[in-house]
Amino acid sequence: MELNKLIDKRFPIEKGSGTLACTWSKDKLFDYLSEVIKHNLFDYTFYYQLASIDKHQEYLELYDKHVGIPMAESLEENFDKWFYFTTTPYSRKEEVLVCKLKENNEQWIDNWFQTNEAIPRQIRQAYFDYREDYAGVKLSPKSTNA
Repeated sequence: MELNKLIDKRFPIEKGSGTLACTWSKDKLFDYLSEVIKHNLFDYTFYYQLASIDKHQEYLELYDKHVGIPMAESLEENFDKWFYFTTTPYSRKEEVLVCKLKENNEQWIDNWFQTNEAIPRQIRQAYFDYREDYAGVKLSPKSTNA
């Protein structure tokens, strides 16, 4: 489905455990889909933990620069890869736009921290420690050189 065909149409979009239904202007649709992507690919718990070492704002800026802005800019060409319509237990019979990325978001975030060399060592190590404490997942940097 083409993203532009959804402009000026009324339908719900799932974000987390909630949905927002309205008639979507282009700007509102793009902004909200960017929020949905961020909801799925930005680790908010880790963000708040970084406040203790005063690095949370730097993490937010890294996310925006390396994930949020590039994904928003490629939303039209990747729409079908990232979103789909489905019915949900909450939507009754109405089709809801859902983000595909939520199904393996922890894996995606882990990989991003392991491979993005722009992430400073202190933030990267804090994330690795956080994931080990939180989920017992041991992570280390991966080389991106082939």
